[in-house]
Amino acid sequence: MRKKNSDIAVFVSSLFTKITNVTFSVSTENIQFWNAVNEYKSRFKDEENCLPLPPSDNGEETSEPQEDFDAIEEGTLLYNRFVAATADEQINLSAKQRNHIKSVAESKSFKKDTLDDAQKEIFTVMSKDSYPRFLASAYSNRVALT
Repeated sequence: MRKKNSDIAVFVSSLFTKITNVTFSVSTENIQFWNAVNEYKSRFKDEENCLPLPPSDNGEETSEPQEDFDAIEEGTLLYNRFVAATADEQINLSAKQRNHIKSVAESKSFKKDTLDDAQKEIFTVMSKDSYPRFLASAYSNRVALT
């Protein structure tokens, strides 16, 4: 059941991204950031030691650290893509959040929860702006019917 819910969430997220980009002529950086942070966090074993998890064939978590996942490298990529002043897909964060993430990137100390507050901030922006416009559109009825 967990896999099916995940597939539905991915489908709706993808559809929402396409519709907001085409219909509302807005950028999709916020939803892309939100999804990227979810993916980043899903690869960790736990909060305490921040060991990454390997991908599994059936989508279930395993207990062995993932050798090819580097939290600092992945976190830095997210910073450069979404947060940095020169980011191609820069999201609109408060100065406090932007400065916090910048200092983490500079000190190379990314952890599982580093981007949590920024993700919450972006979720609030989406819930007050893009999502209500999506719900008011004819597209939301199409999604409900599928």
